[in-house]
Amino acid sequence: MAAAVAGPVSIPSPSEGGRHALLDDTSDDNPLYRQDLFRMYCLKVLPCSKRYCHDWTTCPFAHPGEKAKRRDPRIYTYTGVACPEMKKNNHCPAGDKCVYAHSVWEYWLHSSR
Repeated sequence: MAAAVAGPVSIPSPSEGGRHALLDDTSDDNPLYRQDLFRMYCLKVLPCSKRYCHDWTTCPFAHPGEKAKRRDPRIYTYTGVACPEMKKNNHCPAGDKCVYAHSVWEYWLHSSR
């Protein structure tokens, strides 16, 4: 059974350490997954903790090799503009230090959009 959420729940930043207890509820109907803060800072950012075969396309967490994976916008500063190197070569020599969005998810979910 999923935990009830009375109102908005703050999402701890990586610098605060730890995880919110609701993040450990891996059910697909977790109410935390519908909140804007989760979508902005956790959706396809936090690694998936499920250790069984499941549909990663519907899972809100990041998986190894998944193209939808995003950099944490609280740690990495990038704009909502697509990276020209990624568009041209599908690889950016600047890596995580690049100031541009590296994936469609980073582009779509950027706070400037």
